[in-house]
Amino acid sequence: MSTLRQRKWYQEQVAADRALAQQKKDEKAQIWKQTWNKLASISPENEILYDDIGLPARTQDIPRQELFELCQKFKREIEERGYVLLHAGKLEHYLSAQYAHNRELSLDTIRKSFERLLALGAFNKGELDASSVKQPEPVPETAQEPTLETLEKLDLSTREGSKAGKLLAEQLAYSGDRKARFQEWLRSVEKNFGVSLSEADQKTVIDFFIEHGLNFLRHEDYNITRRALVRRGDWPSTLVRQSLSPADIAAKLLTEDEKLSDFVNRTDLSKLSVE
Repeated sequence: MSTLRQRKWYQEQVAADRALAQQKKDEKAQIWKQTWNKLASISPENEILYDDIGLPARTQDIPRQELFELCQKFKREIEERGYVLLHAGKLEHYLSAQYAHNRELSLDTIRKSFERLLALGAFNKGELDASSVKQPEPVPETAQEPTLETLEKLDLSTREGSKAGKLLAEQLAYSGDRKARFQEWLRSVEKNFGVSLSEADQKTVIDFFIEHGLNFLRHEDYNITRRALVRRGDWPSTLVRQSLSPADIAAKLLTEDEKLSDFVNRTDLSKLSVE
């Protein structure tokens, strides 16, 4: 894909990601702004309460006493910032919804959940006192991460500019939330298919996403990529090096429904007869 096309693709991705994020935020804000009495009647296992903010998957349960101590530590932290949690029910319910959907509970996830509820404007009067919140100190200027604006300022008509633009476009396409979701997908491939993808195999996936204009935040695009690369017959290299045939690789990295779909697509149904 040319650098100009990569830039256009990234612009479209940014716009789509922002629209999806805003839509998601608006929907969750409507839910979590409800009064505690209404929220309390909704089970944490209900999908309507789950807010996917990218918390890591749970690997083990946390002892009740340890969780209590983490909550107390978190409470002291926000009090130092000037927040007073008058009613913990909403935050606890949010954490329960995360836990019910296999998310990890830790001091970091409690912090992120609290910040998310703040961003949603979820705390009503009588739930949180923020009247004494201290204003954050100004952060000294540091080297800025490359952005779309950086890419747009490059002169792509020169060889050097085109080369730098291509590298920057790839960096922008695979960063932040996209990178986190990609890493989560790698773990799911290892868990569900028993295959650990090498760095070369991961780059093949990233290149496929960029070349075909796919979205790193969209779950189905990972399935599209996996199926397409498996059917190509030379991916992943970790299995090719084991001298597995394309059929063996497909048997390992395709679901039963996908195998059936492939079989139907290969079958000439016009030659079948029904007696």
